[in-house]
Amino acid sequence: MKKAILMTLSLVVGTAQASTSFGGFEFHSSIPQGQVDQLVNDFTYLYKNPVTNPDSEFLQTADMAVGDGPNFHNWLLNRAHYIVGESFELSAANLIGKSFRFPRTPLPTIPSAPSQPEPTPTDPQSEKVVVMSNIGAALYIGGKQAQLAIGIKFDGQKVFVTSPRTGLFQVGKGLFLERFLLNKDPKAPANSIFRLGTLAHESRHSDSNSETTGFVHAYCPAGHPFEGYPACDSSSNGPYTIGAMSERHMLKNCTACSVEELKGLEAGVADSLGRVINPELTARSTSLAQLIKSNQTIISSYELMVSIITDKDLIEKYQGEIKKLKDQNASYQLQLDTLKVEVAKAPVVDSTPEGSFSPISLEDSMKLMMKSLR
Repeated sequence: MKKAILMTLSLVVGTAQASTSFGGFEFHSSIPQGQVDQLVNDFTYLYKNPVTNPDSEFLQTADMAVGDGPNFHNWLLNRAHYIVGESFELSAANLIGKSFRFPRTPLPTIPSAPSQPEPTPTDPQSEKVVVMSNIGAALYIGGKQAQLAIGIKFDGQKVFVTSPRTGLFQVGKGLFLERFLLNKDPKAPANSIFRLGTLAHESRHSDSNSETTGFVHAYCPAGHPFEGYPACDSSSNGPYTIGAMSERHMLKNCTACSVEELKGLEAGVADSLGRVINPELTARSTSLAQLIKSNQTIISSYELMVSIITDKDLIEKYQGEIKKLKDQNASYQLQLDTLKVEVAKAPVVDSTPEGSFSPISLEDSMKLMMKSLR
């Protein structure tokens, strides 16, 4: 169960040193120094970048009054706080527990792993890699189910997950791989925007309550590129929306981004927004896709018969059936295309987090960042 939870909340796309902090974010010693340096660069870019053209949809969806660097930094810090590296294992050696009174609210439904495995990559460059995971949200849901607050040993600290807002994250090499960069310079603004958008996506998993705790991903519907996989959202204010809109917000204010970099970021925004679905409409969408597929099988059979028989009456009959079925499929496809637009109009859910946590004020987060920037 715990493994399934961690898989669901993941965004699937060194030498140990003392833990460090920057702007309130705490980096575990399992994170290679090079990755820490890039994240520090990203947070600095976010905090200092002036916002002259805010994205109103992003601000509304994130419940953020002002979209400048300090406010965005504060929004992230209230959802992402403790960050461990890819080599950190959720094993008995690192996990601890204590009693905790969880809210008496229902648990979210965790999608199981897909029934069919993903295709085996033929390109060695396409290997699956960890990008970023909100393991705190997963541990909170698992702990609530077991009625035991789960914690980790964080370089001498004991961090107990008593709310999704505890903000326990894991970063992997996928967040820094060269093939994912939009600019050859890892610290270029376009690359910072990509990584910060990923962080905003995962930060949304720190929100909500009851059945929607953690904004757990939903199965993608029939006809979707990720059909059958828990890689979509059933709410219009979930992780994929927040991640996409945060990138759009930042790229609208990126004066150093090239046209090519902007196009690359916009493609990522479109992909994320395409993962927002309406659960009430997905069943109809699946049914239409199945009807189209069934009709196409019959059409292929009729077309084969037409190619081998000589009876003109039969040929005319089969051609009539082919036309009828193709007309049906055209109608079904039109309905399906319409549904794809409607599916994106998913409901808004309450993002208020549950559990026990201490919010960080804007004033305090600014003090933490200014201290780090000195």
